Amino acid sequence: MEEGRRLSREAIERALALDPNLAAAHAQMGRIKQQVDYDWAGADASFQRAVALEPANAENIGFAAWSAAIFGRFDEALELNRRAANLDPQNADSWGRLASAEFPYGAARPVRSGWQEGS
Repeated sequence: MEEGRRLSREAIERALALDPNLAAAHAQMGRIKQQVDYDWAGADASFQRAVALEPANAENIGFAAWSAAIFGRFDEALELNRRAANLDPQNADSWGRLASAEFPYGAARPVRSGWQEGS
């Protein structure tokens, strides 16, 4: 397992060295920082960079939304989850994350109708 993590990190670092504007590499580096290094701030920066480079990538927006919520930026997380769901209306995970983000605001009902429109 450690070797797999090492190889993954090396591949991502190599990709970023070849193209520092590769959004997918920034997103995957964010996941490594988040899940392996427990570097939440580093992961947040990587996710934000990925979204800045590819603002229409729903998966990267979902990563950034999760990170925003971890840091207590709930309004930002909510908006990012809305963007992700609107960009990929057939993705049930995006709607689930949006419902989770909307629930504390008492706004789950609009999410449900939005989900029905997306199907």
